[in-house]
Parts: sequence; C-alpha cells; structure tokens
Amino acid sequence: MIPIAIWGASGHALIVTEILHLTNHYNIVAYVDDITPRSSKETFLGRPILCTRQCLLNLFTEGIKHVALAVGNNVARNHIFSWLQDSGFIIVGARHPSSVVSRHVKIGAGVLLCAGAVVSPGVTLGDGVIINTAATVDHGCTISSFVHIAPGAKLAGDVFVGQRTFVGMGSVIIEKISIGEDTMIGAGSVVLTDIPSHSVAYGVPARIRKDKSQQAPLR
Repeated sequence: MIPIAIWGASGHALIVTEILHLTNHYNIVAYVDDITPRSSKETFLGRPILCTRQCLLNLFTEGIKHVALAVGNNVARNHIFSWLQDSGFIIVGARHPSSVVSRHVKIGAGVLLCAGAVVSPGVTLGDGVIINTAATVDHGCTISSFVHIAPGAKLAGDVFVGQRTFVGMGSVIIEKISIGEDTMIGAGSVVLTDIPSHSVAYGVPARIRKDKSQQAPLR
C-alpha cells in the first residue's frame, strides 16, 4: 500500500479517509493542519497531526510523497494545491466506489468524488474539484479548478462553473448556464440566468445579492 498524508483534520477529512480506505490502495500515515492551534501530540483517527508544512516536507525526504486534499474552502484548497505541486508532492484524488462517473470525463489532479455522485459523459473536472455526496453533473459541463459542488446539487447539461466557485447544497442549475469564478450560489437556489464572477446569489430564482470583488482574498 502507498503511504499518504491527508491535508485536513476535521469533518471533510473523515470523508476522504473513508474513501481512501475503501479503495484499499493507500496507508494513511499522517494528517496536516497548519491553521488550527494544536498540541504536538494531538492525533486524528489514530494518526499524528502535522502542524507545520516543514513537518510534511520532512516526510517527503523520507519518501512519503503522496497527499490527498481534505479542505472544503476553495481558495485555501487552491493555495495548498499550488504549494504541494511546487514542493514536488503527488496530489491524489479520491473516488467513492458508489459514484457513477463516465469514462468520457476529463478529471484533473486531486479531485474528490463522494458517495452517490454522478458525472455524465463530456464533463471536464479541473484540479482540486469536489463533487460532494449525491451531486449530479450532466453532460458537457465544465467545472473549473477548485470548484465545490455541494451535496445534492444538480447541474443540467453544458453548464460552465468558474474557478473557486461554490454551488450550495440542493441547488439546481438549468442547462447552458454560465457561472463566473469566485462566486457563491446559496443552498436550495434555482439558477435560471448567468451569474457573474465575484457574486453571492441565492433564491428561487437565484438573484445576485452581493458583490465580493472588493473583498480581500483568503490567504
């Protein structure tokens, strides 16, 4: 089995851990959390928590070069992915056995496909995408890097979603809609028209409620 570290040590890491155990290909040796203050002896699911990036680099020198992402925040996941890539790590995706994914799907690095997810032919999933529990992505959609499609969300055919956008739980997006980057679609929304970048939109039908373009990005 391949030794691997998981970046994240909270609820999202529970999901990634479960999926990796089901695949039976990886041995989880550590978790990484350089944000939450923790004791140096604290563990998660019986494995040590590495509290600094230097600790992870130390594992790299020992030959542990595979890392899976368990970070729900899209911007943070983007930054961590870039750092791992620049540091030479192999970023591993995780696909639950109950997900249904066409063989005619382009899948980037570090993609998470949760239980019951359905991804149809002609879809492109960029790096670091999350297709969460029971979410569906129909034919021809483009899901850009570091997008999070939340549980139960449903995207019809030929939808475009820009980088780092979050599509909330139970949302429905009709066919051929374009949603910009760094946008948030609130839970339970029905998206009937295009939504620009840096927006917060929600409701039935979804309407733009806030412009995020002036907010400082998360580092």
